[in-house]
Amino acid sequence: MGDKNFRGTGDNLNVRWEIGGNTQTAGSYLLSFQRPWLDRKQTSVNLSIYNMVTQYTDYVIDGQDNSRFINPTSGGDSIYNRGYRGIDLTFARPTNDYLSHSITLKNRYDTYVQWVGDLQYNYSFINSDFGLTRSVILARVYDTRDSNIQPRSGHKVDAVATLAGLGGDVKSFTMSVQGQQYWNLKWDSIFSISGEIASVEGLNGEPVHVFERMFLGGGRTLRGFKFRDVGPRDYPNSSDEAIGGKSLGYVSFEYTVPIIETVRAAVFYDTGFVNAASWDLSPSNIYSDAGFGLRLRLPISPMPLALDYALPMAVPDKQAKKGGQFNFYLLYQY
Repeated sequence: MGDKNFRGTGDNLNVRWEIGGNTQTAGSYLLSFQRPWLDRKQTSVNLSIYNMVTQYTDYVIDGQDNSRFINPTSGGDSIYNRGYRGIDLTFARPTNDYLSHSITLKNRYDTYVQWVGDLQYNYSFINSDFGLTRSVILARVYDTRDSNIQPRSGHKVDAVATLAGLGGDVKSFTMSVQGQQYWNLKWDSIFSISGEIASVEGLNGEPVHVFERMFLGGGRTLRGFKFRDVGPRDYPNSSDEAIGGKSLGYVSFEYTVPIIETVRAAVFYDTGFVNAASWDLSPSNIYSDAGFGLRLRLPISPMPLALDYALPMAVPDKQAKKGGQFNFYLLYQY
């Protein structure tokens, strides 16, 4: 639940609480507070406090160090619940009508909550891989779009750099650039191009942790593939699980036309890659899909809802080819 005008001050307050699960996973919460106008330079401040639990899967990879597992087996994996709690503090300020910058200070503590299935971690790995992440995130946003709900013209470019290792246990550097471009054409049709390139690298010989790895697939990237199912796999030609990579790139082309005022029809084409190495943007293993869908404006949601169906086209790793995929998601453009 939330209030966009908390106590009549214009501040935003949101509270999320999850009920269910067992005694170790129940009671996750997220509390966020934003003051959108802190001073005469339109500086905003956002504070988030959270305590969440997420399920992860880690894999035995042949030829790499698998000593974190107890009795590792080729192609095996470990399913577990990972808890993370912490505080994020963000300051943002516009430079002009189109350009803004922000800095986020993140203090997060990750814990091994519960083993779910398959292989188990050894005690020394739990002590070393889970712990404190202290990071600083710098972001630069250039946005000329005419709307952030249903853009018809303009473009947006987000550049984000994240440095983790400011006194914590996780040490990595991540860089990401995302872009969107819109054209309003005849009959109020809209043609758009969106995409991203990103990479992550462990610092000082540190590994890239499982929660930092990169994937594609699902409603917001490659819609003809299952969610987070495009990327290097744990045991080629044997297992069916993606383990994620350290570099990715993708681009989506979409054309929508109005059917009635609140419904638009869409056709689209997505293509992209995920590579195992850091800073490897080679498109040698390129995936692609094509499909169609609807964009719905309903009274229950201020943002359009997207309903898509896509078929995979180019599939370098056939284990990622699982037939046509339906996707249903909120089409937010922030």
